Amino acid sequence: MERSRWPIVFSRFGVSRLAALAALGGLLAVALIACGGSAPAPTHAASRGAAGGMAAQSSGGAVTAAAPAARATAAATAPAGGANAGQPQNPQVPDVPKMVIKNGTLSLVVRDVDSAVNQIGGIALRHGGDVRQATNNKSGERRVADLVIQVESGQFDRAMAALREMDGVEDRTTDKTDSQDVSEEYVDVKAQIATLEATERQLRGLLEKATRTEDVLAVQREITNVRGQIDRLQGRANFLDRRAAMSTITIHLETPVAAGPGARPGEEPVAEWRLSRVAATAWDASLRVLQGVATVVVSVVVFSWWLLPLALLGWLALRVARRRTRGGAPTAAAGD
Repeated sequence: MERSRWPIVFSRFGVSRLAALAALGGLLAVALIACGGSAPAPTHAASRGAAGGMAAQSSGGAVTAAAPAARATAAATAPAGGANAGQPQNPQVPDVPKMVIKNGTLSLVVRDVDSAVNQIGGIALRHGGDVRQATNNKSGERRVADLVIQVESGQFDRAMAALREMDGVEDRTTDKTDSQDVSEEYVDVKAQIATLEATERQLRGLLEKATRTEDVLAVQREITNVRGQIDRLQGRANFLDRRAAMSTITIHLETPVAAGPGARPGEEPVAEWRLSRVAATAWDASLRVLQGVATVVVSVVVFSWWLLPLALLGWLALRVARRRTRGGAPTAAAGD
């Protein structure tokens, strides 16, 4: 009976219909295989997320204080995705012009210190700067002055030339310039600031979403720490910016050494003779001699302390010998 059913089936459906059903079944199998090949990744990810959520629930929802900060820091430095998702992306820092800190030092011998000080103030103003520090006093028979001025960096060379060519300059004993390129340091500081600001934005976004008190406190501490680093780096950037924009020139002024009486042009100046100066020199010399003698005497006494007992014993022995000699002399005379 079982064998007689197959001809009936073939007769009802026909060979062509059976072939169509077989083809349709093959297409469904291929579709199922294709869907199953792409499904495991999200399925596994979802299972991992679910497992993580269950683990968090099983532990009572405890979150460490460092977790929000770590997530915010990772989010701040994480790539945005797309074609370059596997590569780190740094905040864009605009190009800055070359930054050079220039300094100059001058020591000038001038006929009139006050006039030179006034000229230096005018030179500083004409070159976009000002006098930052100035001292003017008298050292012995000479007038001296020390000044520190700042001028625009673009005017530095012209300001130095104007200082060298001031009226009343008789000699230039020191003339030095130096420069320091801080462009690389400035760009590095600005890049660090941009990175920290991105981290701060992520932390503030996380703070708005935090609900637990410990999470809020942890994120606030991280924000305070990041803001402190930003302020410190910004202060350094501002300092470099100011120093590169303005150049510093240090100037020392002094009058010529007065020539002694009878000195001829071209000769070294001779110090003026004074009785008080000679007496002071002699007094100092006598004190030095007395100090040397006292030093020798004290050194000999202290060094020879061990000779005192020996000298005392010798003196006692000498006295005993003399007494014996004096006592034996009358005895010998009486015997005669």
